[in-house]
Amino acid sequence: MATGRTVSANELTEKDKWALEICRSISEVLADLTSNNDSKNDFMKEYGRVHLSRDAGIGRAGAKLQRDALCTRGKQGKAPYSNRNLRWHPLIIAMETPNYAQEVEDVTIDNKSLVFIINGELCYPKDIHKLPKVYCAPLDKWYAIKNELVQWDDDDWTDNSCVIPAMEYSILEYSVEAFAILGIAIVSNFYDVDSSRAYNATLKVFKGHNYKLSSEYPQQNEINPNYARGI
Repeated sequence: MATGRTVSANELTEKDKWALEICRSISEVLADLTSNNDSKNDFMKEYGRVHLSRDAGIGRAGAKLQRDALCTRGKQGKAPYSNRNLRWHPLIIAMETPNYAQEVEDVTIDNKSLVFIINGELCYPKDIHKLPKVYCAPLDKWYAIKNELVQWDDDDWTDNSCVIPAMEYSILEYSVEAFAILGIAIVSNFYDVDSSRAYNATLKVFKGHNYKLSSEYPQQNEINPNYARGI
């Protein structure tokens, strides 16, 4: 079964780097709001540390916020699932292709490497992260190669861990904003940081990175009930 890191774990597009740097900045400003160095260090160690990779790094390189908000769950088994990957990774698998994804034309094998036919071009696992939009390889695309796949060993599966399940896919914006919202909740509940201060700190980070918030990002009164009551 696949046991190693996901294919191209340390390969990031410019957009990937931008998103991870925003999250790293959010962690830093939230940590600065805690009451002392011990709390700051604890928050960063347990929750805030961001590793610049697709899978949050080896072990606990990336802390809980990155692993939960930005990455898919770790998976092992006889399947091409990534053992953690960015939630906006551009190749998903599902029973049927969802309406937000474009279907790959075919899935084949070349010398024990999966090959995805996309717009007439051959796309190998190491290049999947460069795809410009989300594609799906639905179940029926795998039938023709299933007998060969069952012969693969652990190393073969690890070398081809290049897709994520559709149920864990999220657009980049929702993942980054979930990171911020969870971060606000954590420093407010566990480190006695005023939620309004934490909320405003995240807004400054977004503005500094020229990030336009989605319509789904909560208003301040949804983060702090006391704010709505004028307390």
